[in-house]
Amino acid sequence: MRQVLYVMKFSGQAVFSGTDRQTISLKTTGLSNSVTTRITDEGVSGVLTPDPEGAAFLESTITMDGPQTFTQQGCISFGDDHDLNFTATGQGQFGPSVDPEHFHGSVTWRVTGGTGSLEGATGYITSNFTISATGEVSDYQLGVLFVG
Repeated sequence: MRQVLYVMKFSGQAVFSGTDRQTISLKTTGLSNSVTTRITDEGVSGVLTPDPEGAAFLESTITMDGPQTFTQQGCISFGDDHDLNFTATGQGQFGPSVDPEHFHGSVTWRVTGGTGSLEGATGYITSNFTISATGEVSDYQLGVLFVG
C-alpha cells in the first residue's frame, strides 16, 4: 500500500442555480506546487509556489441543505486518466467571513474511487475555501490517500 500526500490551491468559478441558489457548481484548476511553512519568533507563515508543469481539474456540486451547511460530491482529475471521485463525509460549513467580499467554508471528503494510477484509492481530503461575491473560488486542499 502506497501513501500519496498532496497540498494544492485550486482556483476557478462557482455557478449558483436552483431555487434560492441552493446548488453550486464548481469548476477549478490547481497547478503543481511546492509548499513552504516557516515557524519563527514572529509566528507562522506559509507559501505555495506554483509549478506550471502540471495541473489538476476539479468539478463538483455543492447542495445547500441548511442556512450554512452543505453536502458535496465530485471528481478531481490529476493529468490524463488519473481521477479521484469523492463525496462529503457529512455536512460542510459555509457562510459569511470577516471579509465582507467573501464567503468561507470547509468540508472533508471521502475518496470513493479512482482511475489510472489512483485506481483503488481510499482516503480523505480536506477543503478550506472562499467564494467571492462574483463567484471566484480559492480552494486549499490537503489530501492523504492510500493506493495499491
